[in-house]
Amino acid sequence: MKKNRLVSFVILVMASSFFLQCAKTTTSNTSTLNQDKYKVWQLVDTSSLAEALVIKNAPKKYDVLKLKSSKIKHLLKALEAKERVKDNISYVEAEKPAILIDLPYPFGKFYTYRIENSSLFSPELAKKFPDIRSYSGKQKENETMHVRLDVNPSGLFAMITSSSEIVYIRPVENDYYICYKKSDVAADNKEFYEPTNKK
Repeated sequence: MKKNRLVSFVILVMASSFFLQCAKTTTSNTSTLNQDKYKVWQLVDTSSLAEALVIKNAPKKYDVLKLKSSKIKHLLKALEAKERVKDNISYVEAEKPAILIDLPYPFGKFYTYRIENSSLFSPELAKKFPDIRSYSGKQKENETMHVRLDVNPSGLFAMITSSSEIVYIRPVENDYYICYKKSDVAADNKEFYEPTNKK
């Protein structure tokens, strides 16, 4: 009797260990997949950049990043308002009301924002100008941090605002971007102090 109980106990312990290990493996894989899916920015070591990438009139301090354009466009596409039909009734609705996207912040930081479509375009105009989009959002952990995102043929332009600081993210060349604080730019530097949404 005691022997049977001992065998049952050993089997129970081994089975518990097996299922616990499976759970850990599944959780780890899921976490990695999610991180890869939303990782659209890569912080760049400026010392390794080619000499051809020259940022004229640059701010005193800034980060250089590389954007995976195809990934972020894929994520933002879920926010596009499209004409849909249900029960023979036509209506306009986005696939998702909001998505989470990581955006850079000086210096070497990243924060998650809840982004929504804020375009004033009708579905017809959106079809006519597919490369022009506007979005807005708030930081997930701190809703006093607001972001305005504009996407056009020149790239992605972002302005992050809080009660104490303004941060800009703008393209400089190809998929390379610059992220900096407005306070690190001289007021007479028109290109970076109050940048427009074009290169």
